[in-house]
Amino acid sequence: MIENFNTIRHRSLRIMLRPIVRFWLRGADSIQSFIDSLKIVFVEVAVEELARQNQNVNLTQISLLSGVHRPDVSKIVKRSAPPDRSVSDVVTRVIGQWEQDSRFCAKDGKPRSLGFKGKNSEFSQLVRCVSKDVTAGSVLSALLQRGTITKGKDTIKLSRSTHKITSDQIQSFDILARDTQTLMNAVQENIEASTEASPHVHLRTEFDNIFESDLPKIRVWLRKECKAFHRKARAFLSKCDKDLNDRPGEKAGAVVSLSAFGWTAETQLSSWYVGSPLDEARIVMGANREEEAV
Repeated sequence: MIENFNTIRHRSLRIMLRPIVRFWLRGADSIQSFIDSLKIVFVEVAVEELARQNQNVNLTQISLLSGVHRPDVSKIVKRSAPPDRSVSDVVTRVIGQWEQDSRFCAKDGKPRSLGFKGKNSEFSQLVRCVSKDVTAGSVLSALLQRGTITKGKDTIKLSRSTHKITSDQIQSFDILARDTQTLMNAVQENIEASTEASPHVHLRTEFDNIFESDLPKIRVWLRKECKAFHRKARAFLSKCDKDLNDRPGEKAGAVVSLSAFGWTAETQLSSWYVGSPLDEARIVMGANREEEAV
């Protein structure tokens, strides 16, 4: 049973690594730079696991658990700088606060226009509700760049709560990384859960013989329904958020994360695996290119 489980884990790991390696190769990065990043992550997670298990966190224990050589562990721990704080997460939370906080909404419940000039402006107060580590000016610039707000002479107006993140590579990669981490955590905890009901939602719907001519309307429908669902989720969750609806004396700090994404394609993804003839890869991938060119 253990051998079969390990086999499944290794096979699943290779499948999960395929899009990551493809992402890396398309950036013309080498396997050595990938391994350098991998060592850092192994050290970071080893530290977290040792701390979670109340074990001594030192270079030797980190090396033993992670398999990273002790000299490399020492260099990583002592020299690696912490990642820069991302503004994108703060911007998303500011939009949510703006939509749900009655202090920044009109009588009809919709986000109202806010003054943005000065350190004590309404917009500055809004940003400080979310984070004191990021300036209101940085958030304002990000919102303008994404086309999320309309700027007047003295006020700004929230014109849309969503934006096309694909035009911002940094934010796109940031959301991809956080979505991947959240999904992995949810699946892992569902597998390890002792309760009958899974603690986290994990749903997948897939059809593999859709009419190609229907893809445009399907994409429109998915986008519309997902946006509506997220609006409904934000309205519900805001009632349980301490920053928006405080309940004195009750402990807060829990996290709820909800993502929605869909993928559509005219053809099935083709993959080449070790053990298959190399010529087979050229035939399969070549066929895909011909179909895409039609």
